Amino acid sequence: MFGELEFARSVVRDAQSAIDDNRDDIAECASAAKSRCSDVAKLIGGEAIQMYGGIGMTDDEEIGLFFKRLKALELTLGDSIYHRDRFAGLRGY
Repeated sequence: MFGELEFARSVVRDAQSAIDDNRDDIAECASAAKSRCSDVAKLIGGEAIQMYGGIGMTDDEEIGLFFKRLKALELTLGDSIYHRDRFAGLRGY
C-alpha cells in the first residue's frame, strides 16, 4: 500500500508541476492523477476495511465514512475508468 500511495503522490506532483509551468498537457496530467488517486484510494480503503472487519463499514468508525466519501466523490468527479478514458481521448486514442 505504501508503494502505491507514493506512486500516486508522484503523479499528483507531476500534475501540480504541469499547472505551475503552464504546460500544454495540464488536462492529461490532471486525469492521470485523478485516475491513479481513485485506484489507490479504493485499494487502501478496501484493505483498511478488511483489516477492521465488518465494523469498518459502520458509521461508528471513520474508515467507513472515508470509504463512503470516496464513493460519493467518484460519482461527482468521475471514477478511474472515466479519467482513463478522458486521458486516452486527450492523447488521441
